Amino acid sequence: MKSHNNELKKELKEMKDLHSQLARSFNELCERNAILQAQNDSLRDNTMAKPHTPRTSKPVNHPPLMQPTNLPLQNKFTVLDDDNLHVPPQVNEPTAPSAPPISLMTPCKQQKTQQRKTPRQETPKESTQPSPAHSDPDIIIFSNSMCSRIRHRTFYKGKTTKLVAKSGANIPDVQRLVTDFEGNKSNVKCVILQAWTNSTARETIETCKRQSRALVEATLSTFPSAHVIISGVLPRFYHDRGNRVSQELNRIFDRNAQSSRRVTYVDNPPTFLDGTRLREDLYWDSVHLNNYGLGMLVRNLRRAISENVFPHNQGLQVIK
Repeated sequence: MKSHNNELKKELKEMKDLHSQLARSFNELCERNAILQAQNDSLRDNTMAKPHTPRTSKPVNHPPLMQPTNLPLQNKFTVLDDDNLHVPPQVNEPTAPSAPPISLMTPCKQQKTQQRKTPRQETPKESTQPSPAHSDPDIIIFSNSMCSRIRHRTFYKGKTTKLVAKSGANIPDVQRLVTDFEGNKSNVKCVILQAWTNSTARETIETCKRQSRALVEATLSTFPSAHVIISGVLPRFYHDRGNRVSQELNRIFDRNAQSSRRVTYVDNPPTFLDGTRLREDLYWDSVHLNNYGLGMLVRNLRRAISENVFPHNQGLQVIK
């Protein structure tokens, strides 16, 4: 106990010594600050009290701030009242010929300014609207949301492509898009149909067969000079019944297209299957294709067009 008290006294003494050292240091800083402040004040007083000496000892005759003149002040503002509303009489005095105004512009700039001031002659403008021969599409894609992100302007090299898509459309909806199409239908060379996914998920196989037959017949009659390409029904995730209907419908499309010269079936499912398993890297959800999957679908359609519609056109573009 006694030793503990001695340690406490020793620590207390050390703290007192440290406190005294800090107090002395603080007092020294205050003294130095006072000395610097006094020097700064004396330097400022000397600078302000120093008289200004002119550079030369010669007297300088400054002109008066304003000399009397008899010239009229043309830009002087005068308050109009009853006393100064009268018009002064005009005196015809001979005046010296005025010199031409001095231009600060270079001769080249003066010439450009004069050319700009001259009125421009209007020339008849050519019509920027495309001619009817180039405005009619060569290829038309009728689809639901599956093909809505296809870049139709670069779909097929050297040919004009038009995309008509409706989100959530089933087979009858796409048929209405075909029959309601406005334009020169006789110049269309190819029509692509991608319209089955929403119907196979809700309807029976018999209903899908009947609606698909009506859609193909309406397309052939609406576009008498076009070759019809049926894009195969794509499989979907987590929808076994719809996938069974899609497989049966694709077999019917393949069988009927072999007996028709104006109809071609594109077998898409093998591209999107890894054996019997659906490739998840080609979809961004359970239904719609991502950019890579959409590019593979476009390649299948372009190959079918090159083989059946434009066999001499070998310039195929690839979507990146």
